[in-house]
Amino acid sequence: MLQKKNNDKIEQSNQWVLASDEQLKIIDEAYRWIKNSLPPEKRDNAIRNLVNYRREVKKKKRALEAKPAAAVYGESQVGKSYLLSSLLSEQGKPFCIGDSKVNGDSVAGNQEMIYNFDGEITRKREN
Repeated sequence: MLQKKNNDKIEQSNQWVLASDEQLKIIDEAYRWIKNSLPPEKRDNAIRNLVNYRREVKKKKRALEAKPAAAVYGESQVGKSYLLSSLLSEQGKPFCIGDSKVNGDSVAGNQEMIYNFDGEITRKREN
């Protein structure tokens, strides 16, 4: 279930990247048309707008293609894991992480191992 949800998000992201590629092609075609067809007094402003729009589309495309990472650091037992779990979980559900491989081997039957982030992933201290 978690794997399907992740695959759906990846597919949606890929579709957005393809859509941004199409937008960039349209911007390039518009740029050529403006350069060749508009009078100089209108051309400069239209080109400036297109360049700004192209910059925004490229910035969003790079963000979609990036593999984000984050680091949280601080003293032990101050609530780092609790904060992450609270930020990443859906209402009423714990934040879980799926792993289709255990110790480097594929899990039998293509089932995914699901780990509760707060407890099974984070280190618990024994007092």
